[in-house]
Amino acid sequence: MNNLLEWINKADEGDPEAQRRVANYILWYDPNETIEPDWLERALDYLERAAAQGYGEAMLDLGFMYRDGRGVARDINEAFRWYRKAADMLNPTAFCHMGYALEIPLGYLDPYDENADYKTAFDCFFKGAMLNEANSMYKIGDMYFSGKFVDADQEFAFRMYEESYKNAEYLHSYSGVCLRLGECYFQGIGTEQHIGKARNLLEKAVKAFERRAKEGDALKFISGGHKRAKFLLEEIESGKIPAAQDIRENDSDDDELCVYYATSEIVERDYEKAFKCFAKCALQKIKMNYVTLANLALARMYREGLFVDADEKFAGYCESLSKQAEKNSENPANRI
Repeated sequence: MNNLLEWINKADEGDPEAQRRVANYILWYDPNETIEPDWLERALDYLERAAAQGYGEAMLDLGFMYRDGRGVARDINEAFRWYRKAADMLNPTAFCHMGYALEIPLGYLDPYDENADYKTAFDCFFKGAMLNEANSMYKIGDMYFSGKFVDADQEFAFRMYEESYKNAEYLHSYSGVCLRLGECYFQGIGTEQHIGKARNLLEKAVKAFERRAKEGDALKFISGGHKRAKFLLEEIESGKIPAAQDIRENDSDDDELCVYYATSEIVERDYEKAFKCFAKCALQKIKMNYVTLANLALARMYREGLFVDADEKFAGYCESLSKQAEKNSENPANRI
């Protein structure tokens, strides 16, 4: 870290960004080395002081410490508590990590844990995706692809993977996004089959997995993603191309349901179905009239705690999105 002494002076003066930078240098410069007690105390003090100033990134860093047991006893519940604090400030990354912790409660080690809370995980990933967080878009795609909590919709999953890919190059989900998109193009799942695009994406996935392994993310590296990407590339090179799958016509009635639930004041009280409908419409960010209705309805559901936990700040965010969508709908090209 260049100018470390200068950053320490700024941190001592109370600059939250400097406090976070110095703390992360202490904690993660060499994650395999034991941290000297005095430096560990300094790092914790800096992060807690930055968090006390409302700095969401510092709250996340404290969560990461407890998640990984870096300098402190590993404690997923304490990590989640810090994620929650950051999420209360609408920090997009916080929602993603909350979703991971809920989906895989044992610390990201067992993707089939029977204690997984897919409903609340979806809620967290949905909020992150609405805040344009690429990892959350990727996870939303996975949930639609496999039908966890929501009905399986591979076309919609593919669209979420595409949205994530636009923003995920430097994020930890990049390797997985490339693999998912490569496999979709290889088999024609959710999109038309395109072997050239599949090869390009799978090659990117292999490189990204290998980069993560060098950075010490060995668990993810050996979990199958790298092996799967290489296998599919070998299939392409050997000419073992599967028959293209038929792409079904989009016969979803989500748009019509969105209008029905929004205009009928959810009279059926089927809040779960309504929430899933509104969420899907809002994530598409097309057909501005539908998006306006969906976000207004979501604002009400989050404000009143209908099916989802009450969240006044996110309700306000949904209302702001609705106003923006309504403004955009004034453009004739966006009208239904």
